[in-house]
Amino acid sequence: MDKNGSPAITANRLVHFIHIAKTGGPTMEGILERQYGPDALFYSRWGRQYEGPRGRPIGVFLKSREPSVPGQIHYPELLEDVARRFEELSGEARDRTRLIYGKNLEFGLADLLPDLLDYFTILRDPVDRVLSQYFFTVDPATRPSHVSLFEHIAAHVQPNMQTLMLSGPHGLNPPPEPAVMLAKAKENLEACTVVGLTEHFGETVLLLAKAFGWSEVRYARRKVNQARPRMAEISRDVILRLAADNELDVELYRFGQALFRKELEAYGSGFRQDMDELGRRNLAYRSRKAAKH
Repeated sequence: MDKNGSPAITANRLVHFIHIAKTGGPTMEGILERQYGPDALFYSRWGRQYEGPRGRPIGVFLKSREPSVPGQIHYPELLEDVARRFEELSGEARDRTRLIYGKNLEFGLADLLPDLLDYFTILRDPVDRVLSQYFFTVDPATRPSHVSLFEHIAAHVQPNMQTLMLSGPHGLNPPPEPAVMLAKAKENLEACTVVGLTEHFGETVLLLAKAFGWSEVRYARRKVNQARPRMAEISRDVILRLAADNELDVELYRFGQALFRKELEAYGSGFRQDMDELGRRNLAYRSRKAAKH
């Protein structure tokens, strides 16, 4: 964003979507496929596990509910490997690519790809994000009776993951001290063209559409875990302990909320009308999808 909170972009520049787990990525992916076309998206590799010294617990995601790989730990791809694979594409494929979809990929790809000039990401309330990841990847029935819910969550979900990812690039180096990491994450957030919020997904979509010139945007929610307990069903003690365990993300989320409010202020007077139109398109889109089934 520029100093006034307005997007500062140039048309047709390569964009990197920094997808943080459980912030609405699958829904956003559907939007991106329709706006750019599948052939214009380049994906970082998700589900790859690095061997030996290359392994690192950045954005660890436990796929323990998949019968084929119970308990397997997945790591995001290193930035260097993403950049190398992109550079190895044919000239035609590189020219066709409009967006890099980074699945739990840390900030910093622009340092390796000079043509990558625009970032956007979506933040989520840290406690709700942690709970969403836990109930998506872990069967609560596997929690031993002597282990508290908080302890089980803490053992399975990386704390402060939003700050960790957005304070990159770290590479294979350990992350810096917490205060330094938080300051860097805030600095990197300010460099994003759009900082969206899961809790305001529709508004986020409008900001992205205006920033990147999207048209006729519509979406239906994907991979929403309706079975997981809501925040109101989790004890206050667990909520408070998770907030304390993710205090960097809590502060980063507040900072992101402030950036988001500035983005909305810079949108202009047509915002409410555009939100109403987005709602109508979404309703029609969901109705068509339901009719096909």
